Amino acid sequence: MRKIIAFEFITVNGMMLDPGDTFNWVKDSFDEEMLREISDQQNRVDTLLLGRLTYQLLANYRSTTNKKSIDSASMIFLNEVNKIIFSKTLRTADWKNSIIEKSIDAEKVKAWQKLPGQDMAIIGSASIVQAFINLRLINEFHFLIHPLTLAKGKPLFDNITDRHSLKPIKTKTFKNGVVYLCYQSSSVI
Repeated sequence: MRKIIAFEFITVNGMMLDPGDTFNWVKDSFDEEMLREISDQQNRVDTLLLGRLTYQLLANYRSTTNKKSIDSASMIFLNEVNKIIFSKTLRTADWKNSIIEKSIDAEKVKAWQKLPGQDMAIIGSASIVQAFINLRLINEFHFLIHPLTLAKGKPLFDNITDRHSLKPIKTKTFKNGVVYLCYQSSSVI
């Protein structure tokens, strides 16, 4: 069965977006070592599960990224991967391999997990992560914890309705101070 992995850039105090709904602070510590780890993880994934804001941020980023930049492999991945966008307001998704779902249906998500293919990943998309946690649909959490705090912003773990136990499966500290923590959920139904 395909896993659902929440792959998140967060601050040490659990923020994933700054007050302007951007993650520009990630750029301050992003380097080749992190990019290699992210590329390794991308090789396991063929479907992204996104909220509207993350979809729009990535689509905008795609249009402004230099094709020869350090991040060109990630852009190729983003262009080719299947994208399922959960949004009640988004009417069209013109990025290749994108579909819109108006709501999160746990049974439909479980059916997707049974389809052939690689794992599915949620990136960004705090409200989607929170909903999937509450529905006990996330198999693994992969956190890239950046060595900074934000006084305000969007916290990842807002609106969680119950306790969820996690088992550590991997840790790594990058030279830039970012800590990569991977956990397996003990709470998946």
